[in-house]
Amino acid sequence: MISLTSSDRGASMFQREAAEAFRIVKKLEGRGTRVEPALFINLARVRTNASRVANLWARTFSGGAAFFPYKTNSTRAVCQAIRSAHIGAEVCSDSEFRLALRDRHNARNIMVNGPAKSHELIASSILQGAIVNLDNLEEVRIACSTLRHSSAFTNSPRIGFRLRPVINTQQLSVFGMDRDQILTACRMVKDVCKDASLGIHLHLGLNAPIGNCFARALNDAADIARCFQSSGGKTFVNVGSGFWPPDWSTNRQQAVESALLTVGMIRRVLRKHLDLENSPVYTEPGETLIGDAGVLVGRVMSVKRDPRRNVLVVDTGQNVLRNGRGWQFDVIFERPARRTIRMDLKGPLCYETDIVASGVPVPQGTVRGDLLAFLRCGAYSVATAFDWSGNYRRLFVRDGRRILEEHRR
Repeated sequence: MISLTSSDRGASMFQREAAEAFRIVKKLEGRGTRVEPALFINLARVRTNASRVANLWARTFSGGAAFFPYKTNSTRAVCQAIRSAHIGAEVCSDSEFRLALRDRHNARNIMVNGPAKSHELIASSILQGAIVNLDNLEEVRIACSTLRHSSAFTNSPRIGFRLRPVINTQQLSVFGMDRDQILTACRMVKDVCKDASLGIHLHLGLNAPIGNCFARALNDAADIARCFQSSGGKTFVNVGSGFWPPDWSTNRQQAVESALLTVGMIRRVLRKHLDLENSPVYTEPGETLIGDAGVLVGRVMSVKRDPRRNVLVVDTGQNVLRNGRGWQFDVIFERPARRTIRMDLKGPLCYETDIVASGVPVPQGTVRGDLLAFLRCGAYSVATAFDWSGNYRRLFVRDGRRILEEHRR
């Protein structure tokens, strides 16, 4: 029997997946192979999420496209499943760019982002036809040098500029450029390549709440893109990803309605400024494609009870779970939960801040060696994982009845 600490509507589905993961772990351990911590990715859900997002975006923006951030989860099977839904690749480094090409993405279906791109990445991605969103004027100078010294392009280079939005005098991000810098960058690029398509990259992520703040930043981005379009050039807009539902499984109808409302709002704002028939609109859905497809199985290492604080030490700390602002995890225990006690879950790292969940209802009687599972761990857990004293995470992909082990790339 399995106890679930969350009462969400997707509980029964996650219970089944956790039970299957526990069964696989025990089966492998019965053969003498220790596998936990182990991350299990459900490829069927990845494909369903990818198809849902791709279809919604294609219906709303003709000529638009979605790009999957490789930093979210660069597992080969995951990237190929998302590619099969006709979603491109979003990369932030030379190694990710090479991975995307190795996964058979055409360079024109790759988008290059990030605030710290190398000279080589900017130059090679422009020459190969990728969309390149530049973060600062130093990167713009590298791009201009590449354009100036290259031969004729088969297709127009696509150069975007990341906007650093300011709402009510508050700067929402340290990344990107302000309006004046972007207009300067536009002139710099057009001076060396009049055929270049210019775009605006707006990516707020967790820096601003979705709603009026996002709409105002989007309005500013569209207004700058209108300046590009009015000059007679080709234009595109990249609206980022922070507006997508992080989870389609807990309450599917609510997630779909939320996505429809937000995507509809984006279209209305952009139509006030742009001819959308001639201005492709791009997005970068990450967690919404892979987040709810991952279950991480770990093991209890010790139980510490104190009148002031109860702590459960587990082998799945910040070395195998993503960490940062606002991220908490629902937890499933294999042990039945007839009665529970509230405890903080601490990972194996030797510092006090390795707390992966707080106030979790832990089944009474939990002992060293018990299995537990963290839900919705498909996003970022692969990218941010690191070995700790040899305690590394195994990675398994479920494709129907097949269970395949993947290796971190």
